[in-house]
Amino acid sequence: MLFVWLLPLIFIIHDTEEIITMQSWLAANRPRLRPYEERFRFIRYALKFNNVTKAQFTGAVFIELFVLAGASALFFSSAQSEAAKFIYLSFNTALFIHLFMHVGQSVILKSYTPGVITSLLVLIPGGILIYKFLLQWDFVNMTQILISIPTGTVLIFPILFGSLFISKKLIRGN
Repeated sequence: MLFVWLLPLIFIIHDTEEIITMQSWLAANRPRLRPYEERFRFIRYALKFNNVTKAQFTGAVFIELFVLAGASALFFSSAQSEAAKFIYLSFNTALFIHLFMHVGQSVILKSYTPGVITSLLVLIPGGILIYKFLLQWDFVNMTQILISIPTGTVLIFPILFGSLFISKKLIRGN
């Protein structure tokens, strides 16, 4: 059952890449992103990070880590609870869906984007491994995984924007 801790672990590995690269990458690529801003919502989203300090972004990452660790702890301590299972499953699905955003950005821009390396090397195998454990040990079935897709998709945006909003309120920018 220790596999439940893979979720916060793969998250923090992935987001460390984003913390390290996001600000410098945006500064260097802002002019390249402008033509895509109207066509792709993720570009408008990425450009908003230009007004976020590294400390604020890091704060948002730790808020998200706290939420994922909480979901993992809930599932670890209440594995028989259908609600705990579905919350954990939905967060795993949200993180798994998130990786496609990074890969899509790199494909569209035909270059490296922050988070794409760990999306490919950590999130894909880690997410699949979590799904494998959940299925193999009969915690969930394929129907529940499929149901978690819209839930996970909906969870992504309030988590990202909510954690960033809270972090910006708690940590002053320069």
